[in-house]
Amino acid sequence: MPIFGDVDIQPTNCLILALVDKLEEDRRKKAANVVTDPFLPCHEDHNHESDVWCQDCKQTYCNDCDRTVCHRSKVLRRHKRVPVSLRPVREIPACPIHPEKDASYVCLIILNQNQLFPDPTCSATIYCTLCQKARTHKGHKSKKIEEHLESNRKKLDELHNRITVSVNVLKKKSNDSEEAWKTFVDKEKIASGRKKIEDYHNRQLELALSRYDNWVEVMKEEFHEEHIKCSADWHLQERILKRVSNKRMRKDTLYDINSIMEESIRNVADEEKTYPTLQDYDFPDGMGPIGPVVVRRNDDRTIPVEMPVQRAPDPVPEQLDAPGNPVVIDVGDEVVVDVAEDDDI
Repeated sequence: MPIFGDVDIQPTNCLILALVDKLEEDRRKKAANVVTDPFLPCHEDHNHESDVWCQDCKQTYCNDCDRTVCHRSKVLRRHKRVPVSLRPVREIPACPIHPEKDASYVCLIILNQNQLFPDPTCSATIYCTLCQKARTHKGHKSKKIEEHLESNRKKLDELHNRITVSVNVLKKKSNDSEEAWKTFVDKEKIASGRKKIEDYHNRQLELALSRYDNWVEVMKEEFHEEHIKCSADWHLQERILKRVSNKRMRKDTLYDINSIMEESIRNVADEEKTYPTLQDYDFPDGMGPIGPVVVRRNDDRTIPVEMPVQRAPDPVPEQLDAPGNPVVIDVGDEVVVDVAEDDDI
């Protein structure tokens, strides 16, 4: 039964070596840092990020490819590898027209001009001293490549710092917003907030009911005292009424009524006073600052509907005809004053 293609027709030792290589390759792919867009791709596998720089091969490799593929033999193991950060970088590129020469100038015209209509005399953005002698960029504004690279490096450093700060701020905002969002999804936190609201309203309800009970006790005592006072005054007035009736019926002692009059004046009933029942009260804000208020009700205990009072329209003032203005007519030596009528206008 074939295992890996035509590996089964090879000798046994080769089959074992192929299996070992296959397993090693699978392990390397799983262990390597696989990225879709590596910053510096490995020379053997472009989906791996480079870790070392081989000074003899002049290539970059990831650690797994360097150990298992590229430098497995004893001869290749002698190559000197350094971290990829120590890789020599040629900052000043070669001239595209004369590759053997380093570029010395940057043509700013090509950098700033409209690329739809390029200058046919300019074949490259950077050029060397030989291109300068050949006057391929004659009349163009140029800049030394060292100064241009230093200026671009400073711009990139500033941009890097600014974007780094922005990334950190956005990362923090993203984490904070995620944490806030999770609290509105967590059922336990939602139930905790609901419990706080219920506890608050329960405390308010208990406080309102306690105020209501105290108010009922106070009103009960007041009405009880008022009832006792009114009952005593009622019985007293009945006794005075009986004495007055006796005086009227007997008629023989009508000459002396001063004592009865004084007593009746001292104990005359006050002006009419109403005593609303508990059902006559309304509680617009529970037992808050307004408290219970008395609502006028009908005989069947229903609240009457108050119709809005419609005001009569204001009378329109009568317009009087304005008197005619006098007109002076000069007729010879006589002056005639005439009053112009409305019909003459």
